[in-house]
Amino acid sequence: MIFKVIRFFILLAIFTIITGVFAFVTIHYLIKNQPEIIVPDFTGKDVEYCTKQIESVSLIPRIKSFEFSQVIPSNHIIAQIPKAGETVKKGRDIHLTISRGKKTDLMPFLYGRHIDDAKIEIFKSGLKLDHISYSHHEKISKYHIIASSPSQGVFTKSGTKVSLLVSLGQKPKEYIMPDIIGMTIEEAENEIAKKNLLIDKIETIFSPDHKQSVILSQTPRYGVRVKEKDKVSLVINHMDTPSIISPVIGSNMFFYKLPPGVLKSHIKTELEIYNRKFVIHEGYFSPEEKIIIAVPFDQDAVVTIFRDKEFVEEKTFKAFQKNRQNKFLTDFNNLPGYF
Repeated sequence: MIFKVIRFFILLAIFTIITGVFAFVTIHYLIKNQPEIIVPDFTGKDVEYCTKQIESVSLIPRIKSFEFSQVIPSNHIIAQIPKAGETVKKGRDIHLTISRGKKTDLMPFLYGRHIDDAKIEIFKSGLKLDHISYSHHEKISKYHIIASSPSQGVFTKSGTKVSLLVSLGQKPKEYIMPDIIGMTIEEAENEIAKKNLLIDKIETIFSPDHKQSVILSQTPRYGVRVKEKDKVSLVINHMDTPSIISPVIGSNMFFYKLPPGVLKSHIKTELEIYNRKFVIHEGYFSPEEKIIIAVPFDQDAVVTIFRDKEFVEEKTFKAFQKNRQNKFLTDFNNLPGYF
């Protein structure tokens, strides 16, 4: 009885071995005779397109993993196994690594930080600095961040461009430039200090028609809008400096006669010479009153007339033009209303 059982198991083992060998030979033969396929290059291509292409050549697409990529767009192939150009049999698996796109992160908090610190933080976060705008702000200190785009806390991808709005500090107060012509230097300094302005430079020149040590010219001019800390340049009348009026024989003469009327007119005459503007006359004049200005003969000069704060006339004098002395003999009563 025992002998029969042993013989049965021996025969079963022989049958199993023979069947296994036959199956191995059969499968090996079938595989060996399968046609070979050269694996295409799928890197950088859309995953849906690649899946169809793989299946069309009797291969099987398999997803190996998903990874972030700074170069390959989302849902495109980063890598493949087997590699492109290798030869495989039909039915072989093609393992694909698919891109999840650029890694996203939260936009860093930049509000109130100094612009230099903000630039460093942007670089560390893998972002790119784009445009910087500047604006005054009542609370944010100068050169500190008011806002950013994208805003802090927003999801961003590596390489995203960031624009910044940077504070210039509090907006400086604005004033109307005061009229300090005719004032002494002490009076002018007090008036300038009231507007929080700064004296830049002081030059001197001599005009015999004005008091000693008074302001002859100012820059910026009266009535111009200025901001605190703006600089002011002054020209002061001083006897020991060059004169803006040459002797009569060395001067051109400019004449202006007011038109007929009843009321007095406010007249302002300016002489631009030595790269400066000087107020020669400013006040009220009667109708048909004549104004005479001596213009230095040896310098380029421009005379401008304003009546009731409106421009009336401007005349340019060139240096070294021939001096016509008969102007001095002109009968002013016969002059027309404008020259």
